[in-house]
Amino acid sequence: MTKDFKFVKGIVDGTDWKLLRRQKMTLINMVWSDGSQDRHSLSSRQVENIKEIVNWVESIQDLIVDLKYRTENEVFAGDDE
Repeated sequence: MTKDFKFVKGIVDGTDWKLLRRQKMTLINMVWSDGSQDRHSLSSRQVENIKEIVNWVESIQDLIVDLKYRTENEVFAGDDE
């Protein structure tokens, strides 16, 4: 096992994917509201920062699935409702 693989495996194995999905949904709900909320009084820059973090998390999730470290269901779906 290479050093890089061990590093990535440690991150993948150490990530609570269900918790990460819930945390991502919290951020999404904060900034992609239907207009009925005040976006928690965030500035436009703060909203953009949160959107960028969500996009980054989604990129990591895509990579984990593409590299077959976890299934799409483990990373993106599940019983989080």
